[in-house]
Amino acid sequence: MSKKPTAAMKHNLDRLVENITTGDDSEDYQRERGYLDEYIRQGTTPFTHRWYDDFLEKDCEVSYTATQVIYDLRMELCIPLAEFLQAPSESLFRAMMAKAYFLTMGYVRHHLTGRPRIPYISVNNSYFAFLASLFFSRDEQSLSFAALQTIIANPDECIRPQETDAARTLIPLSFRLAQDHLALPIDQTQADLFAFSELYQTAYAGFDSSDAEQVKQIFNDLADYHIRQSRDDEKGYPEFEYTLEQWMPWEILALLRLRTQKGLDNSMISHPLITPFLPFVGLELGGFFDDAQKNLRRAVFKEFGYQPVVDL
Repeated sequence: MSKKPTAAMKHNLDRLVENITTGDDSEDYQRERGYLDEYIRQGTTPFTHRWYDDFLEKDCEVSYTATQVIYDLRMELCIPLAEFLQAPSESLFRAMMAKAYFLTMGYVRHHLTGRPRIPYISVNNSYFAFLASLFFSRDEQSLSFAALQTIIANPDECIRPQETDAARTLIPLSFRLAQDHLALPIDQTQADLFAFSELYQTAYAGFDSSDAEQVKQIFNDLADYHIRQSRDDEKGYPEFEYTLEQWMPWEILALLRLRTQKGLDNSMISHPLITPFLPFVGLELGGFFDDAQKNLRRAVFKEFGYQPVVDL
């Protein structure tokens, strides 16, 4: 029997939506949306927020780079996501992808700055940013994958990528998809550090099969694994520790999108985690971009003189 998303996952999503929309962080996100508009219109960065702290009895300030603002706003994906899970629709799926664009573009801009690593841009979200980019254009795919490779080459001082559970799942999957399906250049020495687990080796070898029973089993196994790994673990580093990635199975959505692009049927696939997404994984990318995303894309590429391969 297929595993179902847990009550803890649902509780965490509800709390996240509440916190961003009406809770303690709602003012922060409203302010960052203003910073994003300023960046798009004027190219301004960094941004400084100043306030008087009554408890400390002194003036305080905090600065944000444009990368941090863009990356932070990915969290607003939880709002259309919660609605989508209640009543899946194309419009809500497109709204989710529009918010997911901030995840990918946060890593894209980070890569274009030329900095090897910054504290809030981590290895774990770098592979989610790349996997999400399969719903965007060639530029986002190549730049987010380059960011992933740079960050892996300059890891956090406390946690090496090889020590995480993703070292046998999402990281080698990202390298294989980049090389085999997107024809992106990879650092082979780096790629050789990460080998598939048996589950992921089987899944990658057969995800684009036309054998209905094989495909059904592969995606059921991937989704069950995703739910098992959707947890906190003080002694380890599971792939899906945080709420958004628990509910957005980017690794599965990327494989489903590739199947659709190959003209393969997905109708045999059924699992509580992924069934809501199935009708929408093949949608054209243009609908994932409203004016805000297009303008952000232009602003980032203009700032660094990057000439896009795909003009949206």
